[in-house]
Formats: sequence, structure tokens, C-alpha cells
Amino acid sequence: RFGYYRKSFFFGELNVVWWHWLDFFLVIDGVVFGAVSLEGGSSARLAGSLQYLRILRYLRVVKLVHTVFESNLAWTESDMFQTFIMAIICLNAIVMGAEVQHPELKEIWRLLEHLFLLIFSFELAEVQ
Repeated sequence: RFGYYRKSFFFGELNVVWWHWLDFFLVIDGVVFGAVSLEGGSSARLAGSLQYLRILRYLRVVKLVHTVFESNLAWTESDMFQTFIMAIICLNAIVMGAEVQHPELKEIWRLLEHLFLLIFSFELAEVQ
């Protein structure tokens, strides 16, 4: 990406370059954290402090969501996508029935519920 953007990689429109700065900071943080963790001793305390900065990795999810909603979502109006959503709704109903019959598979049901929630949230957000 640096080759594509060249001089405007770190300097330019704020809504574009701040993502590059975030990625750059996370890479530097990872390198420093790895180097400090290997040394041990008093450096271990610094590594513990740097670990809190790693929370910023979750901002990458924001970047992904931003990219999705800035893109062209016209394909969500197609019959194929609508059929996919209907199939997910039917599959969700089947899973709910199976969940009642087999409550011992709690972790699998939880994972599937989160997957359905993600798909339904995307479908609702694209309608807005």
C-alpha cells in the first residue's frame, strides 16, 4: 500500500491517512512489545504497560465496518442476496428447534447465534 500512496500515505485527507497511522502505530507497538518481552526483568513492566495500548487493535474492526459501508452495496438488492437472507432465516429457525432438543451443545448454539446475529445486523444496516 505504501507504494501505491507514496507521499500521501501519512499526509493527506484525514479520513484516509488516520487508518494508515493506526496501522503503523500497531506494527511499531507489536515490534516493541516483542522486543521488550524477550528481555524480561524491568522491561517486563514496560511490556505490561504496552499491552494496554494493544487494545487499539480493536479499532481495526471500526476500519472494516467503515470500509464496508463506504462501498457500493447495490448487490444487496439482488434476488440472490434476498434468497440468501431467506435461507439464513430458515436455517436460524431449524437451529432454534435443534437447540431445544439438544441443550448440551451450548457452545455450538452460541457460536451459531453470533453468526446469525452478524448476518442479520449487516442486512439491517444495509437497509438504512
